[in-house]
Amino acid sequence: HVSRRTRYSRAIQDILLSTPGFTYDQSGGNEARAAIVARGVANEGGAASPFGLYVDEFNFALSAVGNQLGATRAFDANLIDAESVELLKGPQGTYFGRNALGGAVNITTKKPSTDQIEGYVTTDLAMEGTDELDSFVYLFRGAFNAPITDTLAVRLNGYWTDAEGWLEDIGPAGNTNDRQDYGYRGAVRYTPIDAFTLDLTALYSDRRRGINDNIASGRGLQGSANAFPGTPIDAGQGFFPTNTDTIATNTPSSGRNKTSIFTARGEYAFDAITLTAVAGYSDNEATDGGDLDFTPIDYSTSRNRNSGINRSIEVRLASNDDSFDGWRWTIGGVYAEDEGQQGIASAFGSEAGPASGLLLVDYATTLEYESWALFADASVDITDALTLTGGLRYSDDSAVVISESASQAAPPLNYALYSDSDSYNDLSGRLTLDYQINNDALVYATVSKGYKTGGFNINPTPQAGNASFDPETLWNYEVGAKTEWLDGRLRANAAAFYMDWSDVQVLLFDQNTFASRVESAASARIYGLELDLLASLAEGVEFGLSYGLSDAEYDDFPNCLDRGDSTLIDCTGEQIGARHGVSAFGEYRRPFGEAEGFARVEYAYQSDFADIERIETLSFIDPVQTEAYDTFNIRVGFDTDNWRVSLYGENIIGDPPVVGTRDLFLILSGQQVSPLTTRAGLRMTYHFNK
Repeated sequence: HVSRRTRYSRAIQDILLSTPGFTYDQSGGNEARAAIVARGVANEGGAASPFGLYVDEFNFALSAVGNQLGATRAFDANLIDAESVELLKGPQGTYFGRNALGGAVNITTKKPSTDQIEGYVTTDLAMEGTDELDSFVYLFRGAFNAPITDTLAVRLNGYWTDAEGWLEDIGPAGNTNDRQDYGYRGAVRYTPIDAFTLDLTALYSDRRRGINDNIASGRGLQGSANAFPGTPIDAGQGFFPTNTDTIATNTPSSGRNKTSIFTARGEYAFDAITLTAVAGYSDNEATDGGDLDFTPIDYSTSRNRNSGINRSIEVRLASNDDSFDGWRWTIGGVYAEDEGQQGIASAFGSEAGPASGLLLVDYATTLEYESWALFADASVDITDALTLTGGLRYSDDSAVVISESASQAAPPLNYALYSDSDSYNDLSGRLTLDYQINNDALVYATVSKGYKTGGFNINPTPQAGNASFDPETLWNYEVGAKTEWLDGRLRANAAAFYMDWSDVQVLLFDQNTFASRVESAASARIYGLELDLLASLAEGVEFGLSYGLSDAEYDDFPNCLDRGDSTLIDCTGEQIGARHGVSAFGEYRRPFGEAEGFARVEYAYQSDFADIERIETLSFIDPVQTEAYDTFNIRVGFDTDNWRVSLYGENIIGDPPVVGTRDLFLILSGQQVSPLTTRAGLRMTYHFNK
């Protein structure tokens, strides 16, 4: 549970980047394409997410289409009025929610209260950049809580961000990576009697941006392995790392990502059991496009549109305390429908030589999933110190695909219409033993199985290979300890795990047909270790230290890619995700009259990692990999009963690190990299009636 970290975090990626075992991969240079990696488990391909992304128990992670790189388009990365954030690792699903093979991010928002009118406003004024702090960023966030009656209350909150953008385009397009984000949320809580609570919420977010946060590397085109070999084009912008903030393009580029979410949660507490029902609906639409070759040459353009609708309803019955002779249990079921559409249109421009004016690819795909599951979880105290917990989940999924595509770039394919359907089912579960050594120490051992549904490729054609792919499964074996020392002033936790990952869905790119496809082509093994320390050894002094090791690699993945020159690549042994992660913080607080001053430093390190386009990266000569990097943040300020004021600097030491890479055979300036910016600013928050 990491709710203590939300105090200083603007968005969920701030927490993930500082939590060992988690990687936040922004390979496309765009938060709408970001992906989560936990303990080496990533969405290497496929429409379903391996992670549960919950806001108030509604999971909208499964985007039926447009998610074949693991993107979390519908996930509002801003911590909009969050009460806490919980990061769950390993397979989930026997006691709530939808399937989550790799873990879950669970955000709980602040609920309306009938106590009093209260709220807060926050203003954040900052400068950011990679080479210089020359781009202005403004953030406003606020919340207002109001009791209507003794049993009814409402809470309204919202945010707005305006950023100038730190990229300079010396080409004719004049692009920059400016962004304007806003969102708002309304919540109602109704408690007519003590035993019953009804929560209703509605959320909307709208994220608009210019071109993606990418810089040309000048690497990756040389040699016959690329479909369009040649020397990367430098139009005066230079290449990373010498250049960190300049691009050269000829086509205006932009993107927009809109999300609406509606949820209802009802809970009724009987004498011995509690009945809970959660229903949710989300609607997401993302568009982006513009310059595809990333040069001033009119070579290629692209326009993408993704949309998805998710509906689900979940019902659970849970025992209250020890009302059943020491047994504690939960049973439930969930039904969900997911529908998505993706459209991509790419074309060659007037300076593409023999290909000028030709349609590279134009396709529209609709994917529909219908899912239901039953789950049960129970625990019992075998002795006063030993507890046994077990759970089962049965899942049933069906998928339907309709895909229409056309191309003039890869004869003999000109037009294809494809439709199909399939169904999948799985029985998974977990078994855990907890042993309470004393009041301050607990050890545990668990084995659990996770499942991720199969599906269809978004552009299935005969030339693209397999039209469908199988489900993937994961067995997780874990032991650990949770301890407290020095009368609770020192907390030390440790865990060791091994995972056996089968039929991994991997996104591959075929340079002979210019088509991407997902295949259940690999197996992987993951082992790791996690350590977490939190100490408060003196008044006003607190520090924490965490370390995570996730050694993940494919153990069977021969012939994973045709490089375009009849050379097949064996990806067996290739790394998945970051192997090492370290985070640390130290905080000092001291009273000054009616205020309390504080100073805090934060450090995070992540070793080199294979981003989710690594397999495509292997098709290039001399590719840029995401190197190991560290970040250093500092914050100083003061708190009063109503005010919090702080000055901060983020990523303030060293050159800008690369947090993602992007490969595409039409990028004529070489493989793209996404640098992490430096930011410095002033944040002020005023709480009224706190």
